[in-house]
Amino acid sequence: MIRKSYPSKQPEVVNAKAAAIRAKLGDLYAARLQHYRLNARLKIVEMFGGKCVGCGERNPLVLTLNHVDGYEGTNPKAGSRGGWPLYMKILAGKESAESYDLRCFNCQIMYEFQRGRIFSKIRGETERAIEKAATRNQVDFGRDPISIS
Repeated sequence: MIRKSYPSKQPEVVNAKAAAIRAKLGDLYAARLQHYRLNARLKIVEMFGGKCVGCGERNPLVLTLNHVDGYEGTNPKAGSRGGWPLYMKILAGKESAESYDLRCFNCQIMYEFQRGRIFSKIRGETERAIEKAATRNQVDFGRDPISIS
């Protein structure tokens, strides 16, 4: 029996072939790859409604997929966390689109901040600093400073 070798199990072969193609095509390879990735991104943006679910932003350059349930993978090499490989998996039907939504980068950061996934230490320190300043200066941050009552 002849054993068939698969390129995915031989990364050094795949990397050597890719390097040879890049050397032969030069800038054309980079341009085609960039075009390929941009098309995948635009298809994903269209697939998810073309606008941010948070603010309605429609510029595809600032829209990105958000993992609604969060990415809880412990080994980043085990699977794609995001980017164009994820886009390709969704477009090919290998990944369910149900656990993602489309957000602009600003809404993405705010979503993760509100969930406590990023800046959690800074968030706590900021809230404590505001409380401390409010008690020290007797400032009511909930009151409109312009109204006189």
